[in-house]
Formats: sequence, C-alpha cells, structure tokens
Amino acid sequence: MNSWKGVQTGALWAIAAGIGWIASGIVHYALVYPVHGPGELGSTSAILIELFHAVAEAATIGVVLGVWALARPAAGRLMALGSVLSAVALALLAVITVVVTAANGLVGEAVATPIFAVGLLGMAFGLPLVGAAAWRARLRPRWLPPLLMAHPVFFFFLLQSYTFGALALGLLWLLVGIAMRLGRSRPAAPAAVAAGGSSH
Repeated sequence: MNSWKGVQTGALWAIAAGIGWIASGIVHYALVYPVHGPGELGSTSAILIELFHAVAEAATIGVVLGVWALARPAAGRLMALGSVLSAVALALLAVITVVVTAANGLVGEAVATPIFAVGLLGMAFGLPLVGAAAWRARLRPRWLPPLLMAHPVFFFFLLQSYTFGALALGLLWLLVGIAMRLGRSRPAAPAAVAAGGSSH
C-alpha cells in the first residue's frame, strides 16, 4: 500500500470512528441518560453502546496507521513507538469490550479491569506520541496533530459522560478525518520535482 492510499484509508477509518462514537452517544441519550454508564449488563443499551465503542476503538487503529503513512518519510522512531503503542492499546480495548459484552458477565472484573487499564494507559500515552511525532513531521493541516494529542482528554470526558463525551469524541474523529483528507494536498515528493516534472 502506498503512502497516499494509506492516508485515504486512514481518513475513512477516522470517519468510521467518529460515527461509532456518535452512535454510542445517541443510544445512551435515548435509552440510558441521565444515568451514567451503558446500562445494565446484557441490556440492549449496554450491548449497542459497548459494540459501538469497540468499533470506534478498532477504527482508530486504521487512523494511526494512516497518520504514519502521511508522515512518511519524515516519520521517525517517535512515530513508530507511538503508533505501535496506540495500536496495541486500542486493540486491547476493542477486544476486551467485545469479550465482556459477548460473555454477558462471565468475564469478571478481576480479568477485565486490568486489561482495560493497560489499554487505557497505552492509548493515553500512545496517541499523544503520534500527535507529537506528526507535529515534528510538520504535517498539514497543522491542527491535525493537536487533535490526536487531545484524544485522551476527550476519552476521559467520555468516562464521565457516556452521552456528551461520546458525541465530543465523535466530533474529534470526524475532524481528524477531514484534516487527513486536507493533508493529502501537500506538495508532491521531492523525487518527482527532481525528475523534471512540473505541478499545475
């Protein structure tokens, strides 16, 4: 996969993540609000909300890989570290969310809580690293890296409000998708210029 195709795919994943978070917020507002949390384990609201969360978390892995593609060839070890850490953490969050929801209480807190905590910490450190590396790589538009770095703040807002936190996260990732699409308009690689081609 070439870098531009990776960027294009990453932008689509960002939109998918945004839709997933927004859908979970709408479900929570319609079925659970103002009660905190997804609702009783095994209920329709809990199943829908947690599955939308898992979809959004899994989609974010594609976003991270897309940002990595956008940062090439300027991406360095910081981007690699942040991308791997984020991808593993998000995968853990998505998988444990699906497993707990599907098991309907058979997976106890003694198992789920440590896995969730590790995933949460990995995401909280990994995505800001990706954002910092994207800033160092001078990705355009320049407001894309701060959006990535802001994700943990928005996620912790989600833990306080499953309705408005989810809607805010959804908006964040829709903006990331837009930014990545705009980022594709950056100048062509220097090799193309050196070959004598002209851009119009």
